[in-house]
This record gives sequence, structure tokens and C-alpha cells, in this order.
Amino acid sequence: MHAEACSECGYPVTVGNDVAARRDLAQNADTEYKLVQLLGAVVFAAGIIAAFAESPIAATVALIIGGATYLSGLMGAWWNSGD
Repeated sequence: MHAEACSECGYPVTVGNDVAARRDLAQNADTEYKLVQLLGAVVFAAGIIAAFAESPIAATVALIIGGATYLSGLMGAWWNSGD
């Protein structure tokens, strides 16, 4: 016999497709973090281009923001991987 809600906290409990639902959520989160990583890589590349164009302020800003964005995508994917 399965309960429809947790007997301690009252949180709804799904039966049957719980594993499939978690897998779908993990795949969606993985896609979102890959997009964040891609955005970070693009901004970082723009910083490299700005460095070659002798624009040190724009290059510095783009490199810092791009690197931080890429790393946050990596850390988010790791944190939410569930492994």
C-alpha cells in the first residue's frame, strides 16, 4: 500500500514514474547548464578578440565575466547532477 503524501511532512508522493520524472528533470537541468557554459565560452572568446584588438578594459571585463559564467555553469551542472 502506497501513501499519496508523506506521513511526516505531507509532501505529495508520486508512485511509478518517479524515476523517469527525475531523469527528465536532470536532463533539462543539464541542458540549461550547458547553455550557460556556452554563453560563458562565447563571452570569454569575445574577451580574447578584444585583447587582440588592443582594448584592454573590454578584454578584461569580458574575460572575467565569461570565465565566471562558464565556471558557474560547470559548478551548477556538478551540483545538480545527482551523482
